[in-house]
Amino acid sequence: MEQQSASVHIFQVGEKHSDTIQTVNISANTTGLTLTTLSSQVALASSFSKAQAASAQTAINAAITSLNTMRADIGSTQNQIESAVRNLMTQATNIEAAKSAIIDVDYANESANFQKETIILNAGQFAMVQANSIQKKAFCGCYNRYYIKD
Repeated sequence: MEQQSASVHIFQVGEKHSDTIQTVNISANTTGLTLTTLSSQVALASSFSKAQAASAQTAINAAITSLNTMRADIGSTQNQIESAVRNLMTQATNIEAAKSAIIDVDYANESANFQKETIILNAGQFAMVQANSIQKKAFCGCYNRYYIKD
């Protein structure tokens, strides 16, 4: 959380610097709700006139409305942050799944290449054995024909 000024809080909720959520500073006390005058009047007075009570009721209603607005702002900011966290968790899960798929493809590709090379090696060995066998047969045939007499 970065505090830009005394009245605004900025939360970075993504990988970019611009991925932010802002909320205002909330003062939910008698000063922030502008009830300090009423608070001091209540402390000093033992009774109120009808006009003073009506004025106090109006101030309290305004404070309640202001407090409800503050609570709505907090709830909205909380929902935005929770949504951003869920999105980041989904991105992390998707990245891990993609990484796993890439590794699986690489393993399958390497396994196929290994099998191909093994087949080529076996074919080469078979060809060498056949070539040696033919050479021996030809040599033995020539040897038997010229050097061994019936």
